Amino acid sequence: VTEWALGSPEGRRLERLLEKLPLDAVLLVDGEEEEEEEEYGGVMDAISTTETPQGVVGLFPQPQFSMEDLFRPAASASTAPSGVHLLVLDGVSDPGNLGTLLRSAGAAGVSGVALLPHCADVWSPKALRAAMGATLRVPSAEFKSWEEIQDAASSQGVSLAWFAADSGGESAYHEVDWTVPSALVVGSEAAGLSPEVRVAVDMGDMHSVGIPVAPGASQVESLNAAVAGSIVLCEALRQRSNIGKSP
Repeated sequence: VTEWALGSPEGRRLERLLEKLPLDAVLLVDGEEEEEEEEYGGVMDAISTTETPQGVVGLFPQPQFSMEDLFRPAASASTAPSGVHLLVLDGVSDPGNLGTLLRSAGAAGVSGVALLPHCADVWSPKALRAAMGATLRVPSAEFKSWEEIQDAASSQGVSLAWFAADSGGESAYHEVDWTVPSALVVGSEAAGLSPEVRVAVDMGDMHSVGIPVAPGASQVESLNAAVAGSIVLCEALRQRSNIGKSP
């Protein structure tokens, strides 16, 4: 932690956070003299992967998630009675998008995140920064195919309704019943859904859902993968949050 970070407007909040965390050690980088600033600035530059670090770097153990963790309703979600809700990332290769989707998954009370081939590494620095801590809280695991995810769900006694986000979806995302145990597949930014998932949609094993956009000359071709996935996740949370409430 640098003196600059502790002296920033958020410095007191950072101090309180450091006091609560079960840390083994906190290294205060104190650079009052010009030579010391160069020395400690070099230390921060060496251990940070950004050109302009924010003054705080942490080292934490990587959690090991089990299949039970992945297919267990999120403990903090008020929507747990509706069962398991899975986010499946299908070749999301941009670490920023992947991290953003993990962050949205945590906010939406998703049970876990399944990663199909060609996804970015959830533990890469850029993905970790974009996830804002969700990587440590939301269970994730890699799979070779969506059938393998189905098999893993079956082994945990979970049956899922499968949906794939697609600009040309059969239904609008808000017309789908997200209160049932379900899995949402989000494809890559460049290629969209993988051929394997496309076949599953064509065979009727998955239902495609789209996000309506404004008609006319201003219409965009598609939304960013992280934006689209986050919109659908928030709609699913809205529906599940209304379970048992009077209309």
